[in-house]
Amino acid sequence: RPSQVVPSSLLRPTSPRRPVRTVTVPLAPVVDAAHRHGATVNDVVLAGVAGTLFRVLAGRGEHPGDVVISVPVSARAAGTDLGNRVGAVPVAVPDIADPVARLRWILRRTQQAKSAQRGSSAIVLSWMFRLLATLGVGQWFVDHQRLVHTFETNLRGPAEVLRLAGARVEQIVPIAVNPGNVGLSFDVLSYAGGLTVALVADPEVVPEVAAVAQMLGEELATLTGTS
Repeated sequence: RPSQVVPSSLLRPTSPRRPVRTVTVPLAPVVDAAHRHGATVNDVVLAGVAGTLFRVLAGRGEHPGDVVISVPVSARAAGTDLGNRVGAVPVAVPDIADPVARLRWILRRTQQAKSAQRGSSAIVLSWMFRLLATLGVGQWFVDHQRLVHTFETNLRGPAEVLRLAGARVEQIVPIAVNPGNVGLSFDVLSYAGGLTVALVADPEVVPEVAAVAQMLGEELATLTGTS
C-alpha cells in the first residue's frame, strides 16, 4: 500500500516548459563501481540522483529525511511475451551522507523489489488510472500526487557507435517528459562507452537546473572514484 511522501518544493504545479540539461560520464567506471558492490549501473545512478536531490533540498532549507524515486520495471516475461507492460518500483532512499553507504542501502532495497513478482504493479496501476480517467479525475491525480518525488528511467543503448547516412552519431540524449507536479526527473541511457543522464526540469520549479546537473556529476564522480 503506497504512502504519501514528505512534502517538497520539487512537488508543485508545473508549467508547460521543460528545458533539458545533460550529464555524460564514461560508462566503464560506473560499471566497475557497481561490480565492486554487487550492484547494478542503475543502483549507482540512483545513489547519485538521491544525493543530488538531498543537496538541492538542503540548499532550500528542506530536510525531508528521505526521497522517493519511481523506477520503472518491465512486467514482460522472457521469450515471446511482448508488449509495453511496465510496472513501477518506488525506492525510498534515506538521507545517508556517505555515498557508498547510500548505494549499499539502495542495493538492498532493489534486491528486495526484484525478489517480488516482476512489475507486479503494472496491473494495479493500469486498473487505477482507467478508473480515475473514467471518473474524470485522472489529470487532477497526476497534478496533485504525493507518492513520489521524482522519476528515474534507465535504458541500455547500443554498445557500438552508430552512423546515420554515414555520419557518426556522437551522442544520444534520452528525454521523457515528467508529468503532473513533478518538477525534475532523470532519464538515463548508455551509448558507445558513455552514460548520459538527462535532467528534465520545469524552470519555474527548478530554476537552478544547471547547478543541479553539476551536483549530479560530482555525486557520480564520488561514487565511481573518478573525482
